[in-house]
Amino acid sequence: MKRLLLSLLIVFSAYGTMGQCTPDASITAPGIFPPAGSTVNGDATVNLPDAEIGTMYDQVIQVGIPSDTSIVFAGTTVSATVDSFRLELINNLPAGLSFNCDNATCSWPGGTNGCVRIFGTPTGPVQEHNLEVGIRGYLQVLTFPIDTLQTENRFKIQVNAPASLNENKKVSLELYPNPASDHLNIELANIAEQTVEWTLIDLSGRLVSQGEFLHLPGTETRINIGTPSNGIYLIQLSTDRGTLTRRVTIHE
Repeated sequence: MKRLLLSLLIVFSAYGTMGQCTPDASITAPGIFPPAGSTVNGDATVNLPDAEIGTMYDQVIQVGIPSDTSIVFAGTTVSATVDSFRLELINNLPAGLSFNCDNATCSWPGGTNGCVRIFGTPTGPVQEHNLEVGIRGYLQVLTFPIDTLQTENRFKIQVNAPASLNENKKVSLELYPNPASDHLNIELANIAEQTVEWTLIDLSGRLVSQGEFLHLPGTETRINIGTPSNGIYLIQLSTDRGTLTRRVTIHE
């Protein structure tokens, strides 16, 4: 099927590797398929997975090259055979990131697949980078060779600040005594100082008691839960990381 040169599409997929990338042989047609973590905006720009300062970034662009295309030649739209495409540049990469290809020249014959790897450890600053991708096409119309450069500006990488230690760890929760009577001791780990809201409900979802406390890292907190009837309950603690739920047995 004939393709407009300007509709050359790049197929994205996340692919972690420490060397050159490997082309995806399953790609049979040009198309854009952003990797997990990417988003496509209303203006057709693509947000690639975010990068983080100080953390290794490794993504691969899978390239599907058309075997023919259509171009305007001498004022007329004509069919052109694709000899090859070559990636010439990726400008405005975040500092610390580089790119390479599955071959040394970053060029691919028409009708074949290739890939481009973007990798490295970002050094900052925190900002969005609009990538400028330059692709040179070597085409042939009848017996006339044509050399044309296309520039893509639709792809973006957001560089974020490094996550704190707590953000890299899962929040843990310890409750005792369990069974309990009129109080619980709560110990949270891997969470910053903040106000925590708690709710005690029975298994039918009825509110039994609720409150809040100020969590201080490295300490435990005692909460009074009243004097509910003996039975099994759920206690929910809401933090800036989400809601934690645990089962509690009440027994006088």
